[in-house]
Amino acid sequence: MRLLLSIITFGLLCAGCQKKDSTPVEPSSISIDLSNPTEGQVYRKGDTVFVNAVVSYATQLHAYELSITKDTSNTNVFYEYKHVSTDKFTISSYWVDTLASATDLTLKVMVQIDHNGNQRFIKTTLKCQP
Repeated sequence: MRLLLSIITFGLLCAGCQKKDSTPVEPSSISIDLSNPTEGQVYRKGDTVFVNAVVSYATQLHAYELSITKDTSNTNVFYEYKHVSTDKFTISSYWVDTLASATDLTLKVMVQIDHNGNQRFIKTTLKCQP
């Protein structure tokens, strides 16, 4: 009985985040308006990097990922994943710079339309100074 209940619950969760209409999938039509930070912005240790963006699409989106990575090692210094299930949302997040040396970073906002790998992303560069 417990197994059956688990299977039903899983099925409902999967069905709950599927595309709800027959709009053709067009990742290039996702609008990602990143207002902050700006390209090449410089931060110092202890500064707060505020990330603000508005995302919209013709139909329901699935989720977004926000990452800030070191360019030299491709390691994340910040990562956030959020499930959204809506056609328009705002990203409002932040990371406090704890880096002790000069570092070039890339901020990436990746938006997923569905579970099939349909996505769009934008990138911008940042610089951290000690």
